[in-house]
Amino acid sequence: MSLDGDRITGICAVLGTDIVAFSTLPDEDQFMADELLSEWTRAALHYHEVAEKDYRWSSAGDGGYLTFKTFSTSDKALDIGFSILEKAQHSIWIPRTGNRIELRFGLHAGPVYESYELAGGTNIRGDGINMAARVLSVASNSQALVSNQYYDTYIHNRKEKDFEFGDPFPTTDKHGVRVFVRNCRRGDLGLQRNGPAKSVSNYDFFIAYASPDRRQAENLSWFLQDESCAVFLDVECLAPGASWPHALREALEASRVIVVLVSAHTDHAFYQQEEIVRAIQFARDKPGAYTVIPVMLGKLPKGAMDMPYGMSSLQALDATRSGGLKRVADELAAWLKAHKLAIE
Repeated sequence: MSLDGDRITGICAVLGTDIVAFSTLPDEDQFMADELLSEWTRAALHYHEVAEKDYRWSSAGDGGYLTFKTFSTSDKALDIGFSILEKAQHSIWIPRTGNRIELRFGLHAGPVYESYELAGGTNIRGDGINMAARVLSVASNSQALVSNQYYDTYIHNRKEKDFEFGDPFPTTDKHGVRVFVRNCRRGDLGLQRNGPAKSVSNYDFFIAYASPDRRQAENLSWFLQDESCAVFLDVECLAPGASWPHALREALEASRVIVVLVSAHTDHAFYQQEEIVRAIQFARDKPGAYTVIPVMLGKLPKGAMDMPYGMSSLQALDATRSGGLKRVADELAAWLKAHKLAIE
């Protein structure tokens, strides 16, 4: 690593932190959550003896990225992440939504450089921070995901016993880039990845889709995550070897809204049909706890007659209109925020 004056250039660890469902918080609570994250981050850096000159903080609105200057400080990045997570889980402040603040983390090691900004100050750029953002984008609530590059450089044959790591698995970010990551836990901190557990994660949205519509499902998931919503999508949230039927049932129960992507493929999608039946039953049994929202991906051959079980009377969103799935995601996020404010 080269230090051009005080600027950072070279291979560095980058720790991305995200406040889950940040955009659904009232404005005052967003300010408070941001202040608390800054406080927890400063405290973790101080505890692990990382001086201000040895890191850079890049704000991202609902979180940010810590870039570490040296090998010794990069070596502490995962410990710092868990220290921040521990403070969040023990915070006494609860937003008006009634749910505690949840964080998620993505950690990567790669090339970065620090450049001057036109208006003054500096910014971190390069593949290192870009890939950290991709790792962060596929993390679930309360999860710490570590890239293979960070693991191989700072963990392998050195610190495996300090943490509990899952097997590496591939996942794809919203830009179609495939990354290999590992789930990481320390004690009771982090996410158990045998499948979603209600005691660990709650989801704002569960996306039910037919296999041929997977790309549209991924796009909608990524647009919702850009709105800081917690989303369950099977291909993103289930680790290899997970028991799919059991995990999907738990995820449905842990979700506030079940979004059903409806297309000409739905009628022939066995697993999606099962999810729809279960979702409709949840909504009928507990109408205040579950909402089912159909999203039309295209026209159906027989119109309303081709709508899935129990959905012909539900108000649907139309992804074929201007704005497509991005507009649908904006409407879903707005609905969620309005619902949370209404029940305060």
